[in-house]
Amino acid sequence: MRVIVKLSIHFFVLLLIISSCTKEHPAPAYVSDYFPLNIGDTWNYQSQKLEIKSLKTINSKAYYEVLISQYNAGVLYGTNYAYYRKTTYGKVYKLNNDLNSESLLYDFTVPVNHSWTYKEGDMEWQVTNSTESKVVNINHSIIANCRQFDFDIVTALDDEHAVILAPGIGKIISFSYAWGMNDTLKSAVINGVDYSFK
Repeated sequence: MRVIVKLSIHFFVLLLIISSCTKEHPAPAYVSDYFPLNIGDTWNYQSQKLEIKSLKTINSKAYYEVLISQYNAGVLYGTNYAYYRKTTYGKVYKLNNDLNSESLLYDFTVPVNHSWTYKEGDMEWQVTNSTESKVVNINHSIIANCRQFDFDIVTALDDEHAVILAPGIGKIISFSYAWGMNDTLKSAVINGVDYSFK
């Protein structure tokens, strides 16, 4: 009897060790669709438009090239490109401006209040997973199960802002805690599906 108990304890400990390994496992399907990436996808916000133009290999990794068009009172005043890649583990990386390194932008697998550092240019943001199930109302369209991430430069003032992402759509709202400014999604085409929030 003691031998069986000892063997059971050793087996249980072995299982704990194996399960605690740092190897990542693919996230459930619902995790990955908070940041859809398909060539041709477009998002129209109040002050900008995003369009996925192509898939490019940079530093031996595949990134989706996103054209960002900035508008002021409906007039185009600037464009630039951003590069994103998404893993099957629910993480989204953005290529830094130098095109030589990347930073973790979103992690949809971490618990609420978990934070990490995201670098963009010379700035280092502390990103926090604020909520896992938020209900958002955009012009009487109710969107459930949204995720909110807060961004903060710890050493700076008045920089705090948040991004809310919806399943199957991506970013639907970004807003500043300090200044009250926000940018809300008006319409999108995601993988051939039209969304309108006007």
